[in-house]
Amino acid sequence: MRETLPTILSEILTEISNIEFAQIYEVEKEASGEEVVLKEEDLREALEKPGAINVVLKNSGGRIVGFINGMPNDQIYHELIEDDPEFLNDPARMYVYDFAIKKESRSLANFLSLIKKLVEEMQRRNLAMLTMHTRKSEGLSNVLQKRYHAKRLRTLINWQGWGEDFDYLELGLK
Repeated sequence: MRETLPTILSEILTEISNIEFAQIYEVEKEASGEEVVLKEEDLREALEKPGAINVVLKNSGGRIVGFINGMPNDQIYHELIEDDPEFLNDPARMYVYDFAIKKESRSLANFLSLIKKLVEEMQRRNLAMLTMHTRKSEGLSNVLQKRYHAKRLRTLINWQGWGEDFDYLELGLK
């Protein structure tokens, strides 16, 4: 049976319990599909990186139904530079490493709630730029460009061997 409770809360997680991690990983597996799902240990490492910002979306029952993980570009630089030689090693930039929302909770409002909370925390930390590689096929790149004036700097063909093209976007906060 599909859970249809409305999503009502996005919040920053400063520490992640085992129960919260299990819920986050459940969202990751459902939303990503087998071809691009992160390994459990890779997701845990990303969530626990120094300087990471983790925002979760909870339904009215308190269950996590979505999340976004951002980390300073310098924390992810060595993982991405081979696939994107123009990626900058800049600690004043926050990279969206992963985000996912369960199918029954997917909506533009819920996505924007996650982004808004991430941006608020970035501004609190005096970070200047949000960066990300985003699938072209889902239309998210276009939404971010139109609604938030994110700049598409390049398109990467067959990003990381996933068989899909991704746009690299930057969203200035100052």
